Amino acid sequence: MSSPNCCPDDGPVDMQPRKVDEMRSPPAGDSDDVVDYMQQALTSARKAAYFWGSLTATVVPGYFGRKMGLVQDFLHWNFITDRCILGALPVVTKFGDSGNHLVQLAGQLRTKDQELGLVVACMEEIEIQGFGVPVITFADETAWRQYVNPDVEYCHVPLEDATADVSFDVVVSAVEQIYQCVNVRKETAYIHCKAGKGRSWMMVMCYLTTYGNMKYADAENLVRANRPQVSPSQPQRDFAMCFAQRMKACKNAASCLTRSQNV
Repeated sequence: MSSPNCCPDDGPVDMQPRKVDEMRSPPAGDSDDVVDYMQQALTSARKAAYFWGSLTATVVPGYFGRKMGLVQDFLHWNFITDRCILGALPVVTKFGDSGNHLVQLAGQLRTKDQELGLVVACMEEIEIQGFGVPVITFADETAWRQYVNPDVEYCHVPLEDATADVSFDVVVSAVEQIYQCVNVRKETAYIHCKAGKGRSWMMVMCYLTTYGNMKYADAENLVRANRPQVSPSQPQRDFAMCFAQRMKACKNAASCLTRSQNV
């Protein structure tokens, strides 16, 4: 498999958080506009249904499994290395003794005498906003700064669920930020997607196989040993493997990003 196919250079991608679009009425007049609007609405509805369905299927079994003593390692987040956390999208809403994961995480970091320096959100902004459903509030950039660290860096890498549709340069930049946080400043990084099983797995693998100086198989085994529920899609596995191969030609992520931009 050639590099361009699995790590496309498709131009700059906005890595800043975006607001969820306001609800609007269907356009009047042109029938093509109405059809386009309806198709977009149906696509959004399908994504929302999948998001909530898969989130429930992921979070609920782990929560009740731990409560009943059936599972011990199905956690919302896990330390892959001393300062690299792979996890699911934290829930801010509190339900009984569960919820507000950010408060729990902040407490855990205090016991380890660690400071959260970076959050990498590998998902669409509309997912972080729960597709507008107000039942549960998830951790957005504001919440991370309110509950964990007011100075935390926030890197948003928009990625659709189960895909690896992101440019090589964007991932290089995110990996460089993880390196600066973990290796240079000696702070902790939290990398997440919705369930912490696919998109964020891909990002952590890209970090481990570059600045972590690990072979792909060793990195994969390390991640699975610390977070058994990971389940990357084939495109995500392909991207991570291709990323590791391409980065071998570069001295570090920053030089690779510069080289790519100068081509």
